[in-house]
Amino acid sequence: MTRTQQQQQQNQTPKTKRYAGEIDVHIGKRIKMQRKLFGASQNEMADALEITFQQIQKYERGINRVSAASLLKIARFLDVPIAYFYEGYIDDTKNKSANDIDPDTLTKSETVKLIKSYYSIEDETLRRNLLSIMQAMSTNRND
Repeated sequence: MTRTQQQQQQNQTPKTKRYAGEIDVHIGKRIKMQRKLFGASQNEMADALEITFQQIQKYERGINRVSAASLLKIARFLDVPIAYFYEGYIDDTKNKSANDIDPDTLTKSETVKLIKSYYSIEDETLRRNLLSIMQAMSTNRND
């Protein structure tokens, strides 16, 4: 086979592109949310895990799958059990209700600031009262 024929054959070979699955995206969002709650930057996390911050970005976007060994390292760094990353994953979209929170909401910096501010209120009664006010003002009133 000539070199030209080899090149033509290579061009005819279908190239399959690997796409992240729903679970990869879900785990990535959970990593991002916990990293933000933990107060670590992508660079800090990458340094601790001895990988590049670009790899952290790919994990958080669900572009690259997180291996079991890497997930263990991430869980240890973020001080959460491995099961944390799977919490809230619903494989069957029919089971999602209208009241489910969009996972993207949980990774927004505004949400992280709100949660940190809420839990920084030491007076438990005041915290509960604030929650009641927020629920009364909300259009989506979940108990």
